[in-house]
Amino acid sequence: MKKIILSLAIMVMASSLTAQVSVWDGSYEEFDTSNERGLTEDNPILIENAAQLAHFSTLYFCSGEYQNKYFKLTTDVDLNNMEWQPIGGAHSHISCDGFDAHFDGDNHVIYQLTDALFAYSTGSIENITVKESTFILDNYSNFGVITSGGVECKIENCHTYADIKIEGFEDYIDDIYVGSIAGGDLASVTIKNCTNHGNIDVDLKEARENSRVVVCGISTGGTEVFNCQNYGNINIYSEAKNIGASGISSNVNQIAYCSNYGDINVNMTAGGDLIEMTCGGISPNFVGYPRKIISCFNKGDIVINVTGGTDESVIIGGGLVGKYLGGNDNLEIGINNGYNTGNVTINCSSGNSYAGGIIGLVPDNENEPVVNVRSCYNVGIIEAENIGGILNIEKNAVAEIDNCFMLNVVENNGYGESLAEDFMKSDEFVNMLNKYGKFFIKDTEPFVNDGYPVIDYSDMNETINVDDVTINNNISVYPNPANDYVKVSTADGQQTTVRIYNTLGMLVETRLATSATNEIEINVSEYNPGIYFINISNEESNVTKKIVIE
Repeated sequence: MKKIILSLAIMVMASSLTAQVSVWDGSYEEFDTSNERGLTEDNPILIENAAQLAHFSTLYFCSGEYQNKYFKLTTDVDLNNMEWQPIGGAHSHISCDGFDAHFDGDNHVIYQLTDALFAYSTGSIENITVKESTFILDNYSNFGVITSGGVECKIENCHTYADIKIEGFEDYIDDIYVGSIAGGDLASVTIKNCTNHGNIDVDLKEARENSRVVVCGISTGGTEVFNCQNYGNINIYSEAKNIGASGISSNVNQIAYCSNYGDINVNMTAGGDLIEMTCGGISPNFVGYPRKIISCFNKGDIVINVTGGTDESVIIGGGLVGKYLGGNDNLEIGINNGYNTGNVTINCSSGNSYAGGIIGLVPDNENEPVVNVRSCYNVGIIEAENIGGILNIEKNAVAEIDNCFMLNVVENNGYGESLAEDFMKSDEFVNMLNKYGKFFIKDTEPFVNDGYPVIDYSDMNETINVDDVTINNNISVYPNPANDYVKVSTADGQQTTVRIYNTLGMLVETRLATSATNEIEINVSEYNPGIYFINISNEESNVTKKIVIE
């Protein structure tokens, strides 16, 4: 009898779990907009099933009743591999900037999506995950799983477990910009706490000669990319002549606390044409931007194989950045507190190849801002015609390299101090890296970086120069480590939002409270043991701190 009761209980649980996913049957259903729903974040318009999400994709957001409104998804949705109209793109024939509103996925999952979730955004998109989806692109110039473009928008806590396959493009006119979170045509976009776990496979057999292909694990543009991780691989088989690829992003003012674990593999057949290629674990290049890469690391391998090309062809790979291309302003440009453990390998039959542990190449940069590399290290193996343990510098080029180190596995140039493996795993080496502040900590058991130092995330906002981030030393989190509860001390009477993220950047819990007692208590007794990041934001502060749950 106990076995029968247990079986029935399991069946009920399974049925309950299945019922939580709303499957789209192709129908459309309006949602409830009564009682001033959508006017505030606390009273959003609720999207309660797949048919209502489909209706959501048909709306016009640039003016009228839905502009700047707040929407919240209340269930997981299976779109059933049916044809999907990206949200904000239904009225593209009208002069419209797409999705100009606020969408909160409330940490729900969308399955079997067939097109970008959003066409173009000028609002905010947060707390959504896309799974069990494969995108086969043969007529796109810009594509991203969450959004294909955007301006002055926010994308936060979004995650993709979706593969992208780029095939054909024999007739495309524009350049191709593909990112797993956000695609091309991005300006003044902030992307935070996002991850990609899917692969991007590019197969361009007869690409247009002058078009550029940019493929990135997170985004191909924006203003700031913060605390994002890429775990997917990028594989490119191409006859295109101008390629840029990276695990995180390109054309961004600032990339901070981001990491790439995915491999980048490029195989190109070029005939007798000129080739320009740049690949980097974090970004393909500095083009006046990204102006800063702060506390980032790469663990993925970069392998570039090129057949053909000309003597003037240039193929570049860098552990963090491919190439520095200068800038047109006086802002500081540099890489601070980063490391690379991935191998960079370039094989080409003609042309010039450059590979570096941090930057692949700094070319002649007369009258350009000087790139600064500070407190970085490389332990990856670098192989190319021209190699550098930290970076390569062409004749007449200038770079400021300070407090940078490389493993002495092979003899190479590189503008860094060569050290032994055992020393680079020591406390003394951690202290050397922290010459300008506590940015690194020792890697201890269970090792996540083979014993080499890792980035210290405990106060990750303190080094970020962003307008909306300030530090308030009156905010505290205790006890730390914690077992049963965590208390957050904040300013009296202020409405405070507390968000807790795991090490993958995924949101675990959100608390919204007005604390007259200057304290918020959070039950963490059911959390899995490990490291978490707790973000506390109110009208005075936006602080992120690391906590350990035992």
